[in-house]
Amino acid sequence: MLNKLLRYNFEIAGRLVLDQNNTLAYDIPVSKFISQDHAQVYAWVSGQEILYIGQAGKGLQKRHREHRAGWQNGSSTGVKLAHNIRAELQAGRHIVIYGRTCDHFWHETPLLGRMAAIHINLADQEEDILIQEFKPRWNTNRSTTLKRRWISE
Repeated sequence: MLNKLLRYNFEIAGRLVLDQNNTLAYDIPVSKFISQDHAQVYAWVSGQEILYIGQAGKGLQKRHREHRAGWQNGSSTGVKLAHNIRAELQAGRHIVIYGRTCDHFWHETPLLGRMAAIHINLADQEEDILIQEFKPRWNTNRSTTLKRRWISE
């Protein structure tokens, strides 16, 4: 599974850790994943298993700061993820964060009677396709409403 993720141009961005206070934290030292003008998708990987896939609109650093707030402040999804991450780390396994910048493009289209160049990123599509393909066990409550037609394989 990890080899296929790497073929999609994912790179190591950082890792999830327990800090000196035994608090869940993240370490993302790779600059292109800290702040970003384009959306990114990411995967949490332990060994060869892809545990979770998500997207980050403004860089992995910001998204993981949002995750950390959820781990600490008790959103039901955040608490569940925190429990899973903690169990994985306490069992002595490592969780590596992989990321990639999503495909994006500009498209000229009529908009309210004028022509506009609109920036389109494919983060929603990429996240959805990756979750369907890899079926990470920590991604739950996921039903797709995205529309697409495959033109080629």
